[in-house]
Amino acid sequence: MSSLSQSTGPRRMATSVTLMLCLAAAVAGAIEVWTPETGQVDLNAPQDSAEARFREAVEMIASGDPDSGLARLEELLAEYPNAEWAESAGYLTRLEPFTAVLQARSLQEQMRLRHAAALLAADQSMSGVAQLRKLLAEHPGAEWAERAHYLIGVGLFGAGRYAKAFEQWEAFLSQYPESRMRHTVCEMQLRAAGRRAGEDLEKGLALYDCLIAGASSEEFTVRCQKEKADASLRAGEYLRASDEYLTLIDRHPDSPWAPYAWYKIAQCHLRTAEWVGRGGEYLEQARRTFRDFAANYPEHQLAGKAREELAEVRAMQAARFKNIAEYYLGPGRRPSSALPYLRYIQSELADTPLAEWAGEKMKETLSGERVPVRGHYPELGLPGVSVREQEEPEAE
Repeated sequence: MSSLSQSTGPRRMATSVTLMLCLAAAVAGAIEVWTPETGQVDLNAPQDSAEARFREAVEMIASGDPDSGLARLEELLAEYPNAEWAESAGYLTRLEPFTAVLQARSLQEQMRLRHAAALLAADQSMSGVAQLRKLLAEHPGAEWAERAHYLIGVGLFGAGRYAKAFEQWEAFLSQYPESRMRHTVCEMQLRAAGRRAGEDLEKGLALYDCLIAGASSEEFTVRCQKEKADASLRAGEYLRASDEYLTLIDRHPDSPWAPYAWYKIAQCHLRTAEWVGRGGEYLEQARRTFRDFAANYPEHQLAGKAREELAEVRAMQAARFKNIAEYYLGPGRRPSSALPYLRYIQSELADTPLAEWAGEKMKETLSGERVPVRGHYPELGLPGVSVREQEEPEAE
């Protein structure tokens, strides 16, 4: 890894890996441009290197001096018979001068394309983009133009210009609707939308909507909807995220992502409750959704986490009701008003550590009442606590 990659932090390193994968996909066609497997172009190679001399010879031929260029190639082949470019050089020397000129020009274009791709891989994204645009302006109908257009998007993505990259790939799909790279381009658009949402949620969500509107399959539509909801959740927009997950379930109830969406809805309720601070209603919704998820999808890979988070929610509920009960048990207040909360902890949250505490407090409260508590506990209008009949305590 270069010192440049080491100095730009984990995010830039991840981007470099992404670029290498994208470049490998981009050059998988008939014209090899650059791949990690064939080796990087050395941008700092000495100008008198064998490869530089090979380039000069090709330029001679392409510029209309085939005799001098071909003679130079024969000298280089004698000196470097096993060089990486030796096969191309040998091919040119076997051609008639006029044909060699045409092939040299094509090879020259390929070398420039290869160099531009190497710039992208070397984190010189905008320099690579400039080279690609110049090359396309000179040769708009070249057979490698499709890959060059795609690589411009890769370069913009690498430079952090995610909206521009998305637009570039959108234009690519319009220009090459039957491209074999369509799947790769859509995947990269999905990544660009996610990165843009990390910068500006509203603008990123608009990109997701664009992908959903133009999706060519239900599977990709569901993935876009899932990623859109995930982006909202990451941004702390819990209510919006919950709505987006519900949209996925409503429109695609049989999708493999539907259970995931239910689990995430439960997380949205929990995060909302934490954000509100006293979100009893959201805690109860989280409890029910985690409970139902674990019951309906017991073999799902998230079932274990759902059960753990369900236990966490129940403990949070018990702590919340304990605080309310302690308020009513304080000096000068009405201890009997604490009984609905204590009974709820003891009966409905019996598996939490506070259940035993609640039972002891109930006994203390009931034994301290001058008049035995009968009938219904008063309804306090707080979510999560149901009114229950309380029998008269047994005589000691």
